[in-house]
Amino acid sequence: MAACRAATSARAAELGDDALRAQPDPAFSPIGWHIGHIAYTEALWLTPGADPHPEWELLFRQDGMPKWARRNLPSAPQLAEYLAAVRALALARLESGLSDDELPIWRFVLQHEAQHAETVSIVRRLAGIDGTPPGGTVRAEDEELVAVPAGLARQGHDGPEALDNERPVRAVELPAFRLSRRPVSERQ
Repeated sequence: MAACRAATSARAAELGDDALRAQPDPAFSPIGWHIGHIAYTEALWLTPGADPHPEWELLFRQDGMPKWARRNLPSAPQLAEYLAAVRALALARLESGLSDDELPIWRFVLQHEAQHAETVSIVRRLAGIDGTPPGGTVRAEDEELVAVPAGLARQGHDGPEALDNERPVRAVELPAFRLSRRPVSERQ
């Protein structure tokens, strides 16, 4: 949980209020919304009834408001404080131990944060924060593609931390294909 939070925090640490509230693509919520949603979800599932900012529920619930309306966010310091306060409550709860029934919920919350941290990386790229002009990418003709031969590939996961859509482990026959070493645009 600490490593995941460090990765999440690193993706937003240097961003000011304007960058956290920007919505560079209508298909994605602003970065700040993802940060607040991570904290809200952790509080909801791991410390029910103890959310330090219950007044933000409508803002950070997945179904609380449409993506275009998610720009009126708390400030960067308030979002950072929210993440820290919820995590402190969760860790205090963890000190009392977990039952076998509770462990999957904690794993879900961890995977949920990792998913939203990945989405934050996408929004950063769309916004041009990471050195790529908004909407820009490497030209297809300049891209090195890696050839992957046809064959059986193992897909899925059966471990206790696996999500329902990852089960069961199975063999899948894949045709040969080429794969870019970097993200590409939909047009490419």
